[in-house]
Amino acid sequence: MDRIHRADLKQLVDHRQRPCVSLFMPMHLAGRNATEDPIRLRELADEAEKKLIDRGMRRDEAGKLLAPMRDLPQDIPGWQHRGRSLAFFAAPGFARSFHVAGEVPAAVEVNDHFCVLPLLPLITDAERFYLLALSQNDVRFFEGDADGLRVVPLPGAPKNLEDAIDIEDAEHGRRFHSGMAGEAGKRTALHHGQGGKPETIKENLREFLRRLAPIVEQQLNGQSAPLVLATVEATVPLWREVSHYKFLLDDFIAGNPDHLTPAQLHAKAWPLVQPALAGHRKWCEQRLLEAEGAKVANSLRDIVPAAMMGRISALFIDTRRHRWGQYDAANNTCILHREREPDDQDLVELAVIETVRQGGDVFDMRPEDTGVAEAALLRF
Repeated sequence: MDRIHRADLKQLVDHRQRPCVSLFMPMHLAGRNATEDPIRLRELADEAEKKLIDRGMRRDEAGKLLAPMRDLPQDIPGWQHRGRSLAFFAAPGFARSFHVAGEVPAAVEVNDHFCVLPLLPLITDAERFYLLALSQNDVRFFEGDADGLRVVPLPGAPKNLEDAIDIEDAEHGRRFHSGMAGEAGKRTALHHGQGGKPETIKENLREFLRRLAPIVEQQLNGQSAPLVLATVEATVPLWREVSHYKFLLDDFIAGNPDHLTPAQLHAKAWPLVQPALAGHRKWCEQRLLEAEGAKVANSLRDIVPAAMMGRISALFIDTRRHRWGQYDAANNTCILHREREPDDQDLVELAVIETVRQGGDVFDMRPEDTGVAEAALLRF
């Protein structure tokens, strides 16, 4: 089975090539009925092909677009380890499938964008975190979840403390940090080689972290996932001085991380981040409860324009409910209709797509539990 992450959802909402085919199908996990799944898939593929042809696509082009869908049962390992539902997305030059654990009703949509609402309750972003393994000799940055860690490049970041210091004493083979001292415009060098004074080494380390922190934060821009440090204890307060990321955990992996593999780092980090991960939705809910006035939108008439402008930090919405209407881009307004009318679009889906595209969090919400169908926390 596949885990669906926010990055997967963003890949789908960012896709611009059209037409876009979205297919959802419940599956049988085992037993006699499981043999019906390839037949049902073929029927849904036929339905998608007809819709493509009705939109003006030639039959051979539609067949080529849907070929990866029809070939899914031939992927024996993937088909044998399927989940309770299949989600498949295809567009010119693009095909992606997910075998998911949750139940999704059968549907085929052909549109100018992918249909992503059925995926929202299945997203496992609540398990996403970041890890920064940091020493004087090395910097490693990872994105993680329950399964493991993946390397995230840090373009332009100093590779280590030596790389962050910009003057070298060729005669003595020592590295220096150039700083301002004495008369205006004169520079002094701060030693951190063997025998260096502790306060000088500390200052050089602080400069190293000062150069590293903005690059890490650029990767974390718009994120609210926990960040855990793996480093020696003395480095932690220095990092807190220079970093502005709000979701740095108090707990950290103590000791030099250079000798730890990604698997070992994950094993140490996962118990630390789990409590924070479980609390992220509650944290967003609490912020929504405490916000007021211009920081909150409580109707789709306000939510859709806010989403289009990138104003939504967190959106809580009932993904099972379709709300039909039209968005007026010229005036940044929307009109809701009681029944679907020609040229209408699903404004719930529009709000979700634009919130995800512009870095906001989206949470599935049930009105029977909260009494509210939609609410948004606004950035500005």
